[in-house]
Amino acid sequence: MSANQTNREPQVIVNKTLPATPEEVFDAWTDADEVSAWMAGVMTDPPLVRIDARDGGTFRIDMDYKGEALPHTGEYEAVERPHRLVFSWHSRFTGKGDSVVEIVLAEKGGQTDFTLTHSGLPEEWVSAHQDGWAGFADELGKYLATR
Repeated sequence: MSANQTNREPQVIVNKTLPATPEEVFDAWTDADEVSAWMAGVMTDPPLVRIDARDGGTFRIDMDYKGEALPHTGEYEAVERPHRLVFSWHSRFTGKGDSVVEIVLAEKGGQTDFTLTHSGLPEEWVSAHQDGWAGFADELGKYLATR
């Protein structure tokens, strides 16, 4: 767990078993084309995604929100293929504080136990992020099952 996450309570936790190896799941989170493909399942248009998945690297995901591009940006704190990713997550809905996402992947009989923890969110946006991340996890599972 990153130093940032040890200082705050986890506010959103999503667990799911995904139909792929940890390597495949990790790559689906760190390749811009793959992120755009699986995130597109819950949006009208695929998001524009730019990723530099390395410690200190950055990302930007422009999602459609009510007809306008809503940027989500962050910096990778830990990139430990194939088991762990930690990155900051900033958008109009994450407030001014530090919002951090940690993804942990564990092999489970040819599949992957996936756990996403998002902490540092404003209380009024926790429920929306819980629903959003759960939806994205479902779409990621569908994407991995069909590729």
